[in-house]
Amino acid sequence: MRNSLIFCLMLVLMVGCSLSGSNNHNTSNGSANSNSSDKSGAGKSKGDFSSPKAAVYTFIAAGANRDAEMLSQCFDSESPGEFRKFREKTASQKDLDGLAEFVSGAQITDVKESGDRAVVSVKFKARDEEISLKKSAGGWKILDF
Repeated sequence: MRNSLIFCLMLVLMVGCSLSGSNNHNTSNGSANSNSSDKSGAGKSKGDFSSPKAAVYTFIAAGANRDAEMLSQCFDSESPGEFRKFREKTASQKDLDGLAEFVSGAQITDVKESGDRAVVSVKFKARDEEISLKKSAGGWKILDF
């Protein structure tokens, strides 16, 4: 329980830092507004893709906030078709709601980095996952899980 509370506080701090505009790792434009449920992503915050762990935290926060714009930046172009709707911002509200439920309470349990590849182990409510990432010009992006 204590670890969950600490994780939640860290996630809130990360989102807060992200909203302050102090992160320059992507080219998303617009002002920060994580309270909007607007699927278009207009006015959303910037993510942190500087490390595998930061990229996964960005994915978790984007999923929790149903932030279609940020989710589109989390996935590498080589990621499988099942993530296409998030890459291309065509996910339905039902898809976004389902992802928000899935990432709720997620905890990163391990990070293994080797060159331009990494695997981040995450404990989700439904199951444990190993998220594969690839380093690119835009930072660390999710390949698969």
